[in-house]
Amino acid sequence: MARPPLADFSTSALKVFASNPYDLPFVQLFTVEEVTNKPSRKEVRLGYDRSTRTVIKLTNRGSTGIPEDHPFLIQEALVDITQPTSRQSTSSASTSTGTGSTATMLDMRERLEAAAGLSPGAAVAGSPAPSSASSSTTPSANGARAEPQWAWPFEEACLKRDLILVDDLGPLAESLDRTHGWTYPVRQAVVIPIFVEVGQTIPSAVVVFGINSMSNFTQLMEVFFNLVARHVAIGLFAVLAAEQDRQRAEELIKLDRAKSNFFSSVSHELRTPLTLILGPLDDLLGGSERDKLDRTHRDRLVLVQRHANRLLTMVNKLLDFSSLEGGRMNFKFRPVQIGPLTRDIAILFRDAIERTGITYEILCDEDPPHCPPIYLSPDLWDKIVHNVISNAFKYTPAGKITVSLRSTRAEAVLSVTDTGIGIPADSLGRVFDRFHRIEANSRMATGTGIGLALTLELVKLLGGQLEVESELGHGSTFTIRLQRGHTHLPIDQIDHTPEDTQLVAQFQNRNLAVVDEAASWRYDAEAQDAMDAVPLGSAGSSDLANGGSEPGNSSGSGSGGDDYMGVGASASLFPLPLSPTCSTRN
Repeated sequence: MARPPLADFSTSALKVFASNPYDLPFVQLFTVEEVTNKPSRKEVRLGYDRSTRTVIKLTNRGSTGIPEDHPFLIQEALVDITQPTSRQSTSSASTSTGTGSTATMLDMRERLEAAAGLSPGAAVAGSPAPSSASSSTTPSANGARAEPQWAWPFEEACLKRDLILVDDLGPLAESLDRTHGWTYPVRQAVVIPIFVEVGQTIPSAVVVFGINSMSNFTQLMEVFFNLVARHVAIGLFAVLAAEQDRQRAEELIKLDRAKSNFFSSVSHELRTPLTLILGPLDDLLGGSERDKLDRTHRDRLVLVQRHANRLLTMVNKLLDFSSLEGGRMNFKFRPVQIGPLTRDIAILFRDAIERTGITYEILCDEDPPHCPPIYLSPDLWDKIVHNVISNAFKYTPAGKITVSLRSTRAEAVLSVTDTGIGIPADSLGRVFDRFHRIEANSRMATGTGIGLALTLELVKLLGGQLEVESELGHGSTFTIRLQRGHTHLPIDQIDHTPEDTQLVAQFQNRNLAVVDEAASWRYDAEAQDAMDAVPLGSAGSSDLANGGSEPGNSSGSGSGGDDYMGVGASASLFPLPLSPTCSTRN
């Protein structure tokens, strides 16, 4: 198990300090955290929900030059750093005698112990102590003298936010470790609070440094210790910032996982009613009952079928993404002839694209002889090719779409180039972000915004790269690079059995349904433009609103002999397979 970054920082810092025992005879490094206090009775009566006092807990992260059982070595300490002007007066109930002062000191000590959950008698620093001495001895129950007690001036250092000099360490310094530095005992020490941010009221750490026993504390020595403390603050700031980034990343991962699980659950719930909707529709429109329907009812049923297929595609996209993130998409990578496979998939779009007046060109090279084959999953490649071509189809109102596959001895490069609306330069960096849609054209700002993100993840599964080049108003080019061989793929998912070259035929009906869904995005946008151009209340507006179409109109309603794919393709969606997704340009 990896150590926390703060523990590694403390170990490294103490190792550096220990390398100079002459200037730093001993060192103690404490980290600081605020203690949550319960309000006192008086504060409760005043309406406070928490104590107005600020108590911090110092935890020893390591030391050098101090024996383990030495009084100088403090493992934990509680320090009250409430500003004196805001402290509640506790001396009013006491008299001017010594007994009253003792009661005040014990009361403060008990409250500090209760705030930290310590048992009575635990070490508490920062409580009132005589200023003339830093150590004292107390008699034990049997009359013998107990071990001397020591308290570092943590409270004064934190309140003043500055270096505090302990001018006389007394006889306790005689028992410090002097095997690595000067043989003379240390006489002085400094306590320095470490603040890593401007305006910070509670220090992030506190350091205790012993002073060179061969010199006295001077202004030059003060500059030296302040520089050492500054270096500690810089390192500690980097560690704390990295820890905050790690925690933030973990929270984002948890949020992202919860979001994916939500979409997965919703997708499954939506798929069941879609099955019940599309099943009877496919039977009605694909069987003998089709000819018995009049044109108006048939057009309306085909419109319902088309939009149900669109919703099914969105649901399948969400399921695919959820499977990807959950590691549930397991495929076998086999050697394939990528040129013929890509050509067969791209041809499925020809009729739909050319009916809109767009020039459609397919240029696919054959694999070079005597070179390693491309290993991939035909089903994954089917999804990828359909996503990028349908994306180009949706965002190309007119012009040309070119699908080219260039094969070399090292790699295969698929490029899909269009002369469509393009992508703004400031949005290219986010085009593959999930749920991000580019509002370059308001009538085409549709979809879920995960199509290209899903495509990128599928390309990564194949060990490839996905790139995009675009110019607003001139079109875009999506490029996919796949290297030959299989060394870049998971060894347990490789199958050296060549893939059946006729495999694409069994996906054809499903793919035609996806082509129909891609075309419907364009036709719906064109229909919306036409509806906006017709005055309200006219007969044409009523026809469009009811989903009707004129004879010969290729609006995607699928009526009569004008269907570019026929109803039989959509009818193959029942029973429902896990279909490839049709992307929208994010």
